[in-house]
Amino acid sequence: METACGFSNDSLIITFTGYMDQFLPESKGFGEFFFAKNGIDAIHVISKSNEWYQYGEMKDIINIILKYKSSYRNVFAYGISMGAYAAIRYGNVLDAIVIAMSPQYSINPSVMPGETRWLREAHRIFFTEEESVIKNPHKTIVFYDPLQYSDARHVDRIAKDIDICRVPIPYSGHFVAAYLS
Repeated sequence: METACGFSNDSLIITFTGYMDQFLPESKGFGEFFFAKNGIDAIHVISKSNEWYQYGEMKDIINIILKYKSSYRNVFAYGISMGAYAAIRYGNVLDAIVIAMSPQYSINPSVMPGETRWLREAHRIFFTEEESVIKNPHKTIVFYDPLQYSDARHVDRIAKDIDICRVPIPYSGHFVAAYLS
C-alpha cells in the first residue's frame, strides 16, 4: 500500500491495481501519476500477484485505510478489471463511492459459469470474499462495454447484488479506461 496525501482534506481516492503481466518492486498504483500531478490525495493498494485481492491481510489493509480516510469528506474507491472487483467488494466497508471500469463479479467458474479469461488464476485462488453478496456502497458507477459479452454478464450479475449506475461505452472492449483516456 502506498499513500500520496497532504494536498487537501476534501477528497480521497483509494485505488486498486488491476491485473498485471509482471510485478516489479517499483510498480505504481492505478492512476498514481495523474492523482499526484493534479493534487488529489490517494491511497494506492498495489497487488503483488493476480489473486483478485483474496489475501488474508486485506482486513488489516482496509482497517489502515479506514484510519486515513476519516478526515476526508468525499471518499472514492477506484479500479479497473481486477481492481474494480476490489473497489466494488470493499466499497461498502470503506464508505466510498465506487468507480469501477470493466469489473468482474467473480472469476470463479462455479460462481460465474462460462468465465474462462482467468482460469489459471481462478483454479489456484481460494475465494473468501465471495461467500456473501456484495453490500451496497453509497453509489457505484460502472463503466463497461455492453457489447463485450463477458464484461456485460459480470455487470448484470453485480447489479443483482447492488444498485449501480451503468455507463455503457460501446466498442471500448475490456480496456474501457484506455479507450476513455
